[in-house]
Amino acid sequence: MASFDLVVAGAGIVGLAHALAATRRGLKVAIVERDLRARRSSVQNFGFVTLAGQAEGVTRSRVLRSRDVWLEVTAAAGIPVLQRGALIAARRPEALAVLEEYSQTPSGSGCKLLTAAATRAQFSSASKGIVGALHSVDELRVEARDALPTMLRWLEEAKGVAVHRNRAALAIEANGLATDAGFIEADAVVLAPGSDAAAFAPVLASRQKLHDCRLQMLRLRAPSVKLPAVVMADLSLLRYEGFATLASAAALRERVHAEQPKHVAAGVHVIVAQSADGSLVVGDMLRGRNDRPLDGRLPGGGLEAPSRCVARPARALDRHHQRPWHEHRVRHRRGDDRGALPLSHDAIAAPSEWVVRWAPLIRPGGVVLDVACGSGRHARWLASLGFEVEAVDRDPGLFVDPPEGVTVRGADLEDGSPWPYGERRFDAVVVTNYLHRPLLPVLVGALEPGGMLVYETFAQGNERFGKPSNPAFLLAPGELLDAVRGRLRVLGYEDLTVVEPRPAAVQRVAARRD
Repeated sequence: MASFDLVVAGAGIVGLAHALAATRRGLKVAIVERDLRARRSSVQNFGFVTLAGQAEGVTRSRVLRSRDVWLEVTAAAGIPVLQRGALIAARRPEALAVLEEYSQTPSGSGCKLLTAAATRAQFSSASKGIVGALHSVDELRVEARDALPTMLRWLEEAKGVAVHRNRAALAIEANGLATDAGFIEADAVVLAPGSDAAAFAPVLASRQKLHDCRLQMLRLRAPSVKLPAVVMADLSLLRYEGFATLASAAALRERVHAEQPKHVAAGVHVIVAQSADGSLVVGDMLRGRNDRPLDGRLPGGGLEAPSRCVARPARALDRHHQRPWHEHRVRHRRGDDRGALPLSHDAIAAPSEWVVRWAPLIRPGGVVLDVACGSGRHARWLASLGFEVEAVDRDPGLFVDPPEGVTVRGADLEDGSPWPYGERRFDAVVVTNYLHRPLLPVLVGALEPGGMLVYETFAQGNERFGKPSNPAFLLAPGELLDAVRGRLRVLGYEDLTVVEPRPAAVQRVAARRD
């Protein structure tokens, strides 16, 4: 395979930006994207370059540069700019005072302050509750779900970037990037997989205190509304530092905290943008990974409240949380509290996405131990790939009609009996939705040199979703990582909340014995 100056893992906006910058320096670039196109946070947000309200200095300079680059790329790649400018609508006198003060700053000098009457005269969709507005002409918005695939094709066709679609990046090596379809040699690697960063660089992610968040969004059908610009409102003035640090913001903050304390606590930040199909995208609620999931039913309508900025009622289409990670399948175990979630057979038939992701690093034709195998979803799948599988479970009767290449053994791994495999070593050990802590060092020791441990199970925080809720069966923060540290080389680690097929808190690790 040809070598590159740079290989970028991830074709979201961060990955594409790095690829573009590298091509401008004359570098030979490759992009690896595990899907046909970006499908998570890069395309689930507004596609909006926001200039008004940005803090002076580095932040504003970066936004200005970002806007200039977008203008260059949209023109060269044929990406439509759907909306230009922003209307920051004030629904409280205190908010209007903030806009007035901002308009007197250097950043706001190019903005136009509008009275309530002028706002309604210029923007027919403005509601009667608006007391004034600030119109900024510097912003731009693209339809992200269309713009990013177009930009990727443009980099490929016009800039000579080698694009590898449907290829999963597995691990960074000294001389390039390991993928599920082979190794790509490169002098440098840019890792831009969004929330999957911790899977590739867990130590770095921990040191930098990276954490995941979700943005709760709302899409509205509003056939009679035409927005000439992206709309923001009072809560936005408390989010953006260029507004929030003004002297007049103190009075607005006090009033909003008194009138909408739950909205403030939920991190509601109001932007309304109009998509190419005419629907309105409203958001957002910024939630941390460990925050309680929200359903939008906050006093005053939650995310529905921003629709008051426009006069005509909008009907809800759908409500969704942005999810930067992958879908996840969990397996049902019968009997005790470690039994996870009451899922149908169809829901557990597919192998875990985590196992699928790391299986290509197992020695071809090797011997794999499937621990607590249950009905055999992983054993069957691994056997279909040509692996020899040893499957063990306390109740071997769960595994009906094992296929060729699978040996099923019944053993209680928790009653103090000797380890049933003695000194035997395996090319991989796979464990999902099972935890017996005394077994962890045994499993690590059961690996051949070069062998892979692929492990995922439930973590603390899962009790808020259901079973398992017993702390004995929930991993403490970092516990799975600690179990292999110093004995195996960690290739991937995640501590996160998944949402499908049911919400669950999980930890998972992929590690190799060197």
